[in-house]
Amino acid sequence: AIRRLPPVYHRQIKIILAACMVPLATDLLYTFKLTPHPEIEPVPLAFLVTGALISYGMFGEQLLNLSPIARARLVDVVHDLMIVVDQRGQITDLNHIARQHLGLEHVARLPIPITAEQWPDLHQWVTEATDRLSEKHILPSPDGRQYEIQGFPLPTAAQPEGWLLVLRDITEQLKLEQDLRASEALHRAISENAYHGIAVVQDGRFQLCNSRLSEMLETPQEEIIGQDIFQFLAPSHYDEVRQRYQRRTQGSEEPPRYHTMLKSASGREFPAELNISEVVYHGEPALLVYVRDMTSQVLREEFLQKQARQQRLLNEITKAVIQSGNLEETLNILADRLGELLYADHCLIALWDEEKHSAQVAAASAGHSLTLGKQVTTLTQIAFEQQKPLIIEDSEQSPLIDEEFSQRFPLRSMLVIPLQADNHKLGAALIAFTQPHTFTGDEISLGEQVGQQIGLAIYKSYLLEEAHRRAVEAETLRQASLLVTSTLQLEQAIHHILQQLREVVPYDSASVQLLHGEELEIVGQYGFTEPEKIIGMRFSTHADNPNSIVIQTRQPHVLQDAPLAYNEFSQPPHDHIRGWMGVPLIVQDRIIGMLALDSRTPNRFTPDHVRMASAFAAHVAIALENARLYEYTHQLAITDSLTGLFNRRHFMEIAQREHQRALRYRRPLAVIMMDLDHFKRVNDKHGHLIGDQVLRATALVCLDHLRETDVMARYGGEEFVFLLPETNGIYHPHENASAAVAERLRQVIADNAIKTQAGEIHITASLGVADLSPEKEKLETLINRADHALYVAKQRGRNRVVTWTPDLPPISNGQFPSH
Repeated sequence: AIRRLPPVYHRQIKIILAACMVPLATDLLYTFKLTPHPEIEPVPLAFLVTGALISYGMFGEQLLNLSPIARARLVDVVHDLMIVVDQRGQITDLNHIARQHLGLEHVARLPIPITAEQWPDLHQWVTEATDRLSEKHILPSPDGRQYEIQGFPLPTAAQPEGWLLVLRDITEQLKLEQDLRASEALHRAISENAYHGIAVVQDGRFQLCNSRLSEMLETPQEEIIGQDIFQFLAPSHYDEVRQRYQRRTQGSEEPPRYHTMLKSASGREFPAELNISEVVYHGEPALLVYVRDMTSQVLREEFLQKQARQQRLLNEITKAVIQSGNLEETLNILADRLGELLYADHCLIALWDEEKHSAQVAAASAGHSLTLGKQVTTLTQIAFEQQKPLIIEDSEQSPLIDEEFSQRFPLRSMLVIPLQADNHKLGAALIAFTQPHTFTGDEISLGEQVGQQIGLAIYKSYLLEEAHRRAVEAETLRQASLLVTSTLQLEQAIHHILQQLREVVPYDSASVQLLHGEELEIVGQYGFTEPEKIIGMRFSTHADNPNSIVIQTRQPHVLQDAPLAYNEFSQPPHDHIRGWMGVPLIVQDRIIGMLALDSRTPNRFTPDHVRMASAFAAHVAIALENARLYEYTHQLAITDSLTGLFNRRHFMEIAQREHQRALRYRRPLAVIMMDLDHFKRVNDKHGHLIGDQVLRATALVCLDHLRETDVMARYGGEEFVFLLPETNGIYHPHENASAAVAERLRQVIADNAIKTQAGEIHITASLGVADLSPEKEKLETLINRADHALYVAKQRGRNRVVTWTPDLPPISNGQFPSH
């Protein structure tokens, strides 16, 4: 053990030993009289030598500066288990924590063996892995903790005399690593399944969720965290899911995947699939929930795509038949769609001539025009006879195909679908491939389904083309009449006219022109690039233009190439017009205007278009007239015929709305009552005609000095009333705007002489003002207060403004004057 000490300790030990031995040896020599001079005491001299050696040790070898640290202090403060074993595997030394762990606190005698009862795994490892003691190994302890063990040899000059075993407790480290791995697995699962809603649930509450789940529930992520999971369940599924959750948390077996109904923040319920697995979150059991919104139908995408192709085909077939009057164009579209549906190289549609008992190719898919000659008749007849699709998977081996056909046409496989409807033979659809192709049951079934639709389309095209066209025209006219007559507003009526007219007659631009005297004025348009230049444009009914012909003849007029007939069509904004048609609007044998239809294509309008436009115009002319009469009648009902101002009834309607708004939003409101002073003298002196001129002029002067939001009305006789929204009065601390408005009106009336047929007439006015108070009085009270203030102004001498206040003197006779 001394040899293993550092060299400095070796020298210090030698000095101490030497210092102790010198006096001891000298004393022995003196005792046995072996000194040269027995009469001399040598011991004091020996202590001098000892003192010299100790002095040398102190100054030369730092005897007092460094002393060996006790082994126990170094070893026992270490938290690791440290065990020294010899070659036989017996414990020769160990630190305090190892003693506690092995239950050897009271064992003083060493060495002792490591027994299986103390630590089975340690005993096995020391016993069986003597050649691998220097390798790191993980051992579980009897108390369930994990230790990392590694041996360090304790060498001698020849061979190791034992091993120092160091056991480090890594239980917390392993747990942390396990948690980290679980966390990584959790986040990996979230990232890999981000298309679905994902959440971590613990104790019935959300701990984590992704943005997809936030979108589903229409709730921000931060508001979802910590919420009870059951609040997002539809009421009809609440009990079932809660019971499932309770059984799972109690350890019962539950299916990991099931369907339920969830509820978003807006109350929308939607079906969802829940896939639940158990995870560890922050060291505690939790549930990882994948939420799949079933309404998206992701799993059925391929099926829906196939269904969409079929539906698109059927829709386009129907659309082609309805919109196109040309059967050849319709069949070409059908051939394209059927070939596209089955991924065929060629698709042909042949029409059957019952009289000639032959079939002719009428349409082919784009870029694949083939003339099959008599062979198409043969194939069509066979398909009719067997009443089902004819399948030819290899034309070179089929007895139905002649050699000449095989050599001329590179078609190896064909599916011939008979086209029939209502027991009528209509033709066949030939679906062909240039390479051998085995037709599946789905392809044949789909071909039959489409063949039925094509046969029905052709049959309708044959038998109902004209009837269908007239039915569409009649229905469009009916719809137009319903839409147009459903409104009495002129602008809405014009909008419906132009919108519906485009459904029955194709045009690029159009205008609605109403007759005013001897001029036509454009009051509505469609399709012009600069509509502001069109609206309001007028045409003389006596000038050289096609409009005048329509008005004068009261008949439709068509220009097949307008610029050749009239130079005006070569100039903006009409320079885009080539084809033109004008149709009169006549009501009760009275022409009220016309419709003008424009086309960029010459020779665009046919007699059928003229017929349709005329029938349409007959309906809409009445609607236009009704709308115009309604607007005229409505205007008469709300205005004063003399002054053009609102009448008293309409003023009260407006005042009621403004009064309610002022109360609701706590906004200021004022009413002014105005009466012309001594107006009776004007009528008595100059007559009522001049009096009427004064009233009209006074109204115009007042309107010029009001805001657009202010309302002026004739209240009766020579009395006028004003409504001033958003106008502060006496209840405002800094301004009295309502009184200022009244004073401005009084001043302008007094300062301006009114020019009449009897000459200039000077007149004045008295005005009473009332402001809406914080007590929110009724409208009738507000008007009565203004009337009260007006009466006081009259009493005080006229030509003045008086604002109503609570201390305003009462009217002398106790009654408001009758106006």
